[in-house]
Amino acid sequence: PYGFSVTGRGKESMLVPNEAEQKVVGLMLDLSGTAKPYRVMKTLTDRGHLNRQGKPFHITQIARIVAYHTREHVGASA
Repeated sequence: PYGFSVTGRGKESMLVPNEAEQKVVGLMLDLSGTAKPYRVMKTLTDRGHLNRQGKPFHITQIARIVAYHTREHVGASA
């Protein structure tokens, strides 16, 4: 998932936070609390944040990333 990188191989593999992506995820979470999806996408693009393919984030990508990380945070605090 966006915000993490895989380290190790096979059964030894695990997800570790990707610091650069975590900063973008944090921005997405902050913006999504107050801005509409298009505004979040535009702000990310204007600030030069691109997805792993080097393209601007799509609204659907942002929604999935926010949903995933919101679920993670909710589960971590329970």
